[in-house]
Amino acid sequence: MNIRFCKSSLLLLACAFGLAPVGAQTSPPKPTLALSGGQPGQVVAGVRLSLSLAPSEQKNVPAFLVTFSNEGPTDVVLSLGYVLGNGRVQLPDAMRLLVSDAKGQTRELAFSDRHHAGIRGRVDEYRVPLRAGSSFSLRLGLDKFVSTRPFEFGEQLAPGRYGAIAVFEGVSDKTRNWGRKGLSLKNYWRGEVKSNALPFTR
Repeated sequence: MNIRFCKSSLLLLACAFGLAPVGAQTSPPKPTLALSGGQPGQVVAGVRLSLSLAPSEQKNVPAFLVTFSNEGPTDVVLSLGYVLGNGRVQLPDAMRLLVSDAKGQTRELAFSDRHHAGIRGRVDEYRVPLRAGSSFSLRLGLDKFVSTRPFEFGEQLAPGRYGAIAVFEGVSDKTRNWGRKGLSLKNYWRGEVKSNALPFTR
């Protein structure tokens, strides 16, 4: 993982908990800043990623709203993952979460839908056009993510306070090897962008 990315991500998570970096001058806490999730997410190649809380369908399982905003001058295409059954099932496996607990321990959670762990039949790209000046949002529950170190699903996190940063890595169809001619000509958004740090309680 990129060292600069790790440092900036951990700094955002620390800000979400109201912690000051080592050696920095302390100042009175700002509850409104922490409650609002801190600074806005980055803008990378015209695209901003934002993370906020969404209504949860399960008790003690937080849900998040991940919003892509195209603040650039041109339209782009996002490759979010893959779809099954001609679009009946949409799996945004390009999304990740960095989750930090109150002790400062951070783990990476990858998207994982256990209801569709085995793939059969037609598989297509989860491709979303994002017009300049437009936004697109995904609602994702914490139970749709899994940590590998240690191995546990998102809803198995111990009760307590956490901070989360959403991460999206944009790739083209060539990277995903869809094998369909002409798709590489599309204006895919490429790069990596992370959201604001969002405090939440499990």
